[in-house]
Amino acid sequence: MKATDVMKVLRAGVAGPRSNKIAVEELRMGSGFGAAQMRRIDLWVIDPGPATGCRTASYEIKVSRSDFLGELKQPNKQRSARLFSDEFWYVAPAGLIKPEEVPDWAGLLEVTPQPEGKRWGTKVGDKWYQVKAVVPAPVLSKHAPSWPMVVSLLRRVPLVRDLWRHKKGGLYERVGVARHSETLEELTVYMDGEGALWARPREMFEDGRFTAEEAEDDFRA
Repeated sequence: MKATDVMKVLRAGVAGPRSNKIAVEELRMGSGFGAAQMRRIDLWVIDPGPATGCRTASYEIKVSRSDFLGELKQPNKQRSARLFSDEFWYVAPAGLIKPEEVPDWAGLLEVTPQPEGKRWGTKVGDKWYQVKAVVPAPVLSKHAPSWPMVVSLLRRVPLVRDLWRHKKGGLYERVGVARHSETLEELTVYMDGEGALWARPREMFEDGRFTAEEAEDDFRA
């Protein structure tokens, strides 16, 4: 299997569409340019539920034995990912990693094909796969996110805004379209630079008095 195939099965298994978990792929563990800050974790998942204490898990995908064995010689390589996670997991196709090879601070998930005729899990090509825990991940002593970690997360947030310029010069962000509860008229809801919300009939918003703008970092009315 390719790493992209393993990622597809992994994401569906640990943070699928019915889950409320937040999953970030290829997350840098810092914001600088040193070796530790430049390192990335393949998948970082946080459970935002208050009952879990915002439990986090890091997942490192391996599809090559040489890659995995080489990493065992660098025990500090995953230090940053372990620092900000309650659990750390290696994820690999079935049989690639031997259970006894897994470090004592990590767990092992295998991506295994379903028996012929079973059609549940995640389909890759013409086969169905599931994620199976082979070695349980121990609970780590998680640290609070550092500011470089926060910066890295914010860089992964899409910041594209739906900005529109009024003919008088004001810049506004279109929030969406609402429907009047009594007349069922469609209303465009938009926000000015100070956060105040406004609404006007949709046809008035789209009659030419507003023109679409390119997304800007500096948002002022």
